[in-house]
Amino acid sequence: EAIADNSINRQQIHQTDVQLLTALANHAALAIDSARLYAQAKRRAAELDEAYRKLEAATERLVRSEALAAIGEVTAIVAHEIRNPLSTIGGFARMLKRRADEPEIVARNASIIAEEVAKLEHILSGLLDFSKPSRPKMVACSLREVVEASATAVAERLAQGNVHLVLDLAEDLPLVPLDCHQMQQVVANLIINAVDAMPDGGTVTVSTRQENRQVILAVQDTGMGIPAHHLDQIFDHFFTTKPTGTGLGLALAKKVVEDHGARLEVT
Repeated sequence: EAIADNSINRQQIHQTDVQLLTALANHAALAIDSARLYAQAKRRAAELDEAYRKLEAATERLVRSEALAAIGEVTAIVAHEIRNPLSTIGGFARMLKRRADEPEIVARNASIIAEEVAKLEHILSGLLDFSKPSRPKMVACSLREVVEASATAVAERLAQGNVHLVLDLAEDLPLVPLDCHQMQQVVANLIINAVDAMPDGGTVTVSTRQENRQVILAVQDTGMGIPAHHLDQIFDHFFTTKPTGTGLGLALAKKVVEDHGARLEVT
């Protein structure tokens, strides 16, 4: 309810005056409400901005924490992997120093040291390959030629393991966009893993086929197989069941395959 009075000039207030005053009052009320709502919105925006900054800072701390945890895990694993070769090298180097005048001992110890250094180089090479893999340089490739080149590269390993390699390669496959060198490494890695799974020898079959506009390459062995509880782990970094493995080979192979827009699966 509003009351108006011309206390200055004592003139009569007409209905039009009341309507005009009412309109002005309504506009004033709307302006006051708008100002109050704007102030509330501004305050809320400031609160949201502060909350966002806190969330962003918390996220950065979490990312740093996870990164440090991952680095710590990798460091622990790498330290574990290189401790034994380093201990062996140190022990035999000290023995060399003590018995430097015995040629047979020197030759034997130097050979052992060279083997342990090769192990270290293998571990570090795997880490470097995984940490800084180059992006694939795609060209139209024959998958048959990729597989045949991989087979040639691992021929000696096959012979040492008493493993027979069977190539069942489709004749009519189309050329596919690949980084031929990277894919050769992937296929060679899969063949070597198959050889390692057959300590008493066996057969590795590499086959190719086309299904539903997809090209499929399969590597199959007659070895002991993979325990079911390990199937979800074999592509994890540093997971290995081999006494001298680094656990990076299959992880790197999976990354290379996925960089090609393809899938690497295991059964």
